[in-house]
Amino acid sequence: MNIEKRIANLENLVNYLIKQIDNLRFYTNADTEGNRQNINNTSEHLSSTDEAVDTNSADITYIAIMSDIDL
Repeated sequence: MNIEKRIANLENLVNYLIKQIDNLRFYTNADTEGNRQNINNTSEHLSSTDEAVDTNSADITYIAIMSDIDL
């Protein structure tokens, strides 16, 4: 194996390593952003669930008042 072939092999290995590092960084960033979005969606869902519980509680209280029922 001559020096030019060895250098070409090293260049190919370095290029492959760079590609792997870029892919790893890309997928890590994508995973992080996906997790942030999931957390945001979950917190929005929980907030709307809290509003629904408050509304249901208010409805039950209103019905109890109108029916002269002590809670």
